[in-house]
Amino acid sequence: HYGLDYLALGHWHRKYLHPSADGVVRTAYSGTHEPMTFGEIGSGLSTGWASYSSDGDAERFRDGGRGLALLVTIDGPQAPPVIEEVEVGRLVWSAEHRDVGAQSFGSLIGEYSRRESPERTMLRLSLTGVTDPVGYARIEELRQVMLRYHPGSSLNADAVLIAPDPAKLAEVVGDGVLKRVLERLQADGQSPDPEARRVAEHALKLLYRIAWEGQPA
Repeated sequence: HYGLDYLALGHWHRKYLHPSADGVVRTAYSGTHEPMTFGEIGSGLSTGWASYSSDGDAERFRDGGRGLALLVTIDGPQAPPVIEEVEVGRLVWSAEHRDVGAQSFGSLIGEYSRRESPERTMLRLSLTGVTDPVGYARIEELRQVMLRYHPGSSLNADAVLIAPDPAKLAEVVGDGVLKRVLERLQADGQSPDPEARRVAEHALKLLYRIAWEGQPA
């Protein structure tokens, strides 16, 4: 109605091009100039923006993990705008997963202390797998390396289990309630049911971690 050649809009973090009635795009959101999320739908981790909507459609407002600008060229009055997407973001949001059974902690620590431009990378590292007590003790060392080289990053090691040595497991469990849990799991580990054995094996590793973490430093 106003005869605008082009209308640039803000607030939305995701790029969006809106065609006019004649099909020509004259209105656009460029998106944010720096990424503000890990780019994973439903991750729930971002900065600088929160939805007040409860319609479940908030993802269409979020950025896609890149920092963008739009370069708009208009040859003359009422000419269709030529809109080019330009990636200008310097920050990198990276959600990564590592299996500690497949990669040593020494290798992980070396990797995260030697990355290019680490100060511009926001990391969310999740660890999984099974390790021994010596390896498990190095999780905190890895966390400190990440915080030193990648400020603002996070490390989640809740899924890491400790492989139990039977003698050591009995020692750290002691004679309390955990001993009764251990005996039940050991019995389940001899079950003819493969699923019961699998669950018991996983639970034994978890029990070892709980008992080992509860020991005096």
